[in-house]
Amino acid sequence: MHGEQLKATDRKLIERLRLDTARGLLEESSTDAEVVKRYLDFFESYASTAPPHLRPWLLPSASWEDLVESEIGVQTAAGYLRWTVALTAHGGIADQAVFGRPPDFPEVVSLNFSNRIQGSGVLLRADVVLTAAHVLEKAGDDLKAWVGVENKEVPSEQKYPVIERRVADGYDKNYPYPNDLALLRLERPTGVTEFPQLASSTDIGQAGAWLSVGFGEMSDGEVGLRNIAHLGSVLRLGDMGIEADRDLHLQVNSCNLDSGGGLYVSTDNGSSRLAGITSRGLPPADAELCTTGTYYTRLDHGPYATWIEQTLTAWGAA
Repeated sequence: MHGEQLKATDRKLIERLRLDTARGLLEESSTDAEVVKRYLDFFESYASTAPPHLRPWLLPSASWEDLVESEIGVQTAAGYLRWTVALTAHGGIADQAVFGRPPDFPEVVSLNFSNRIQGSGVLLRADVVLTAAHVLEKAGDDLKAWVGVENKEVPSEQKYPVIERRVADGYDKNYPYPNDLALLRLERPTGVTEFPQLASSTDIGQAGAWLSVGFGEMSDGEVGLRNIAHLGSVLRLGDMGIEADRDLHLQVNSCNLDSGGGLYVSTDNGSSRLAGITSRGLPPADAELCTTGTYYTRLDHGPYATWIEQTLTAWGAA
């Protein structure tokens, strides 16, 4: 973030400009690449004639420049613009949507055993990861949480050994993996400082848009990059879980190795909260996660919420 803060009037002006530009380009452009290129070109041109104090806020940030270097980055950037527009249709503009800076969800980590990715997880605090219990089935003692946007060439200081595991009561390792939640305590706190709030039943019932975030397989088969799937606004809500069909809102759904990643929901005030954990593909049992749709374990379910709270309390402060 830049050193000086904008006046409220200037901030609102840029907010509105970015929103209107994103909405117009999404309606006019046929591909993600075209949307992102026209978006960046517009603001580079606009910044060249804007008042000097506004130019740093209008120019593309380094995070955008990194994103557009790859196909998945372009998909993430275009998806972020859809997320921004969707949020404003349901109660306001999220703080992370201001100034065109993509949310990177640093609390979403990859889980690795013997340097091979096993699944994803979400930090609830600096030393505790929430994940899907079935991710642990093939993970031995050398399980680590890797922090970063990808899990390739991660420095050793960003790899955090798991020293304690707790699986939710009633979990069954056989499909459909009932009560598919686990908490992992890390050997030391990570450098992550911001963590998601858990969504309430009201947040979920009044949801405007949904995001699934994990390190799962991309459409081209690549794994190991934190990716965001935009699930639209209509999901099937059950008492203990949430179901999403495949390929909603022009994006692929959760896929293999996204298990344990987070399902986020937009709230009335435009913020996002953690509503669920990616569990499994929808039936049939032998289908791959990314071909049939996805089941997410719902975190506001009473016994789950109580179990999470009690475990965090038992483990003490980070």
